[in-house]
Amino acid sequence: MSKQSTRHRNSQIHSFSYLIHNNLLRVLQIVGPFSFKVESGIEIDLRNGANPVTVDKTVFAIEYALQVLLSAKAVVSYSPKQNEFMVELRFFET
Repeated sequence: MSKQSTRHRNSQIHSFSYLIHNNLLRVLQIVGPFSFKVESGIEIDLRNGANPVTVDKTVFAIEYALQVLLSAKAVVSYSPKQNEFMVELRFFET
């Protein structure tokens, strides 16, 4: 193994020990077939002493279970960071 590839591998291991990235998903059934969903990416960077926790890529969604089509859902979502709305029709959702 070359010195450069060893150095690159060691830097990846070293940076991994300080950085934790995880997605958090919270779903709340509102009424009947309606549910509200919030998905966020959470990053913890132990090297940043002033602000080690960052919340990123948050998406808010309202889902409606279409009982006529058995396992289908209609989803309306909004991403504040990208400032966009999206409407989806999902089939075979459980």
